[in-house]
Amino acid sequence: MCNLLRQGDILAFPTETVYGLGADIFNAQACKKIFVAKNRPAESPLTAHISDLSQVEKLCDNIPKQFYSLAEKFLPGPLSIILFAKPEIPSVVTANSGTLGIRFPDEKNCEALISSYGTPLAATSANISGKPSPINASFVMEDLAGKIAGVLDGGECKYKYESTIVSLTGELPIILRSGAISKEQLEEVLKGEVLSQETLYKRKHYSPSKDVAIVTDLAELASLSAQKNKLFIISNVEIANSNCRSLSLDTFYENLRLGDSSDADMIVIYADEKSLAIPLLAERIEAAARK
Repeated sequence: MCNLLRQGDILAFPTETVYGLGADIFNAQACKKIFVAKNRPAESPLTAHISDLSQVEKLCDNIPKQFYSLAEKFLPGPLSIILFAKPEIPSVVTANSGTLGIRFPDEKNCEALISSYGTPLAATSANISGKPSPINASFVMEDLAGKIAGVLDGGECKYKYESTIVSLTGELPIILRSGAISKEQLEEVLKGEVLSQETLYKRKHYSPSKDVAIVTDLAELASLSAQKNKLFIISNVEIANSNCRSLSLDTFYENLRLGDSSDADMIVIYADEKSLAIPLLAERIEAAARK
């Protein structure tokens, strides 16, 4: 795997959240291949994946004390922290933003890969942009077979949804994406307010190709059943006369992909008050139906 990275190829690898797609962070041409393989917008930056906290000072400038407080508590773990990038970080990685996300995954295969390679990897999720994030190697290849040099198979991811992203480049910390680490956990460590600005769910994101409908009562479901020949139903409650899939954070992306590859005419998410009361799940449900 390391030889492939050295020759400028891109690889998929497991993290504790979802699979990542990465390249040598200092090889701009290799990093450009990530955007091509994913059909990723050039204005969307990549994140530095590290295997040791000492690597951060080689990547970032003006590192605030808040970073070290968060690192001591949560890293390695499902948290991405945005800092100011050093000038030598290729602009394709930072999308000319001058900032860089730092990610230290808590996954043994990922850590071993980066440690063996000896240089941080610039990476993002290993899926076609806009599609559900992959939580196993087969889902990676479903999207990217023939477009990448290979995938390091580490089995299914632990969390099966994304890391929290927090920026430390402003006056106050700002959450750009909610994930496995909560706002309350961040505030407890930082001893102060953390703002929330959910930017990554404002556009179509993490969505299957098939139409997705969100319903909140059985009457709506019955109406859709009458209009469509076949529905792929994801629900957190049992529904009579249907073979529905479970609705939860750790099954959501897998079931979206299964629905997308099925012969159903539409994916229907039956979401009651209980499921919509879980912020992380509610955000992803809404994003899946956005076109």
